[in-house]
Amino acid sequence: MRYAAKLLRHHAIVVVLSDFRADGWEDALAQLAAANDVVAITIDDPRELNLPDTGWVDMEDAETGQRVLIDTSHAPTRTRVRVAGERQLQERGRKLLQAGVDRVALQTSVPYAVPLRRAFAERAKRLKR
Repeated sequence: MRYAAKLLRHHAIVVVLSDFRADGWEDALAQLAAANDVVAITIDDPRELNLPDTGWVDMEDAETGQRVLIDTSHAPTRTRVRVAGERQLQERGRKLLQAGVDRVALQTSVPYAVPLRRAFAERAKRLKR
């Protein structure tokens, strides 16, 4: 995002497709949005919030590489994972709103074409006003 902010010489529409889970994206996105019309497209997998009851699972954080062994058969553990994930999603939403970007939220469990088309049609109507 920092590279795009430096590269773009004129006002542009910029679409950023990300899960926005890495640290430090907020300032880069705000800088990009200050001079451009930015649309943030988030893609989430609902299975990450609702772990199945399958016993012990070795999990790895895709961003940090940190590994952890968790017991998914333990209901309170599944609840903690879900609550922590929901908090992260809410925080990400707040930060995207604060950056002043449009947001399109997609899920891996739903075909993307219809919600994407709907979001851009609503955006076009709003910008015509």
